[in-house]
Amino acid sequence: MKKLFVSITLLGALMFSVSILGMAQSQTNFSGTWSLDMKKTRDLPPDLKSYTLTVKQTEQQISYESKVEGDLNAHHKQDQAGTGTETPIAAPLPQPNSSGAAGIGNPAVSDHSAQGSGGGKVMARGRAIGMVIRRMNCTLDGKEAAREVGGISPGQIRRRAQWRRGDKSLEFNIARDFDVQGKTVTSTVKEQWDLSDDGKVLKVKRTVNLLAGWDEATLIFTRQ
Repeated sequence: MKKLFVSITLLGALMFSVSILGMAQSQTNFSGTWSLDMKKTRDLPPDLKSYTLTVKQTEQQISYESKVEGDLNAHHKQDQAGTGTETPIAAPLPQPNSSGAAGIGNPAVSDHSAQGSGGGKVMARGRAIGMVIRRMNCTLDGKEAAREVGGISPGQIRRRAQWRRGDKSLEFNIARDFDVQGKTVTSTVKEQWDLSDDGKVLKVKRTVNLLAGWDEATLIFTRQ
């Protein structure tokens, strides 16, 4: 009877271990070096030369760095030189830090209350392409991490990565709060990452909310 009990206990522990291993293996792994496909990504500015993502992922966390050669903000410059109707509030964002997210490419502050003449959200063309996250480091348990930012524009940066579609798609969320003349203003960036079945193509859908309005873009990367 005692041998039977021990056997059942060992069998249960083995099944539990296999279950945990299967859960870990079911998560999509985005590790690698990815290069933006200039032909398959729409509405890229003409001065962009290259855009590379270097991703490292373990069972517990994911980190990545972006490297851009050329100018990603051509549309933004055209808007500023055009109608003159956009009045984005500019504020410095923190420099890259090894403990989280920093170095968002376009420093325009966002405000969810941005409205057009018809009462709807304003489209800020090109802002999603230009809003590059230079460095990101997140745990994969879905918990939000936050840190205070000082300087001339004090506030808080919050970041979180969470799985979607049964651990197949990964969603990143960054929010940057800071004080502007006594008012709390928030800049947000959301990215949804999806990997092709053969693991050779990474699709990144990026949505941003800015004072000037909102924008979204889909970037197609191929594995190097």
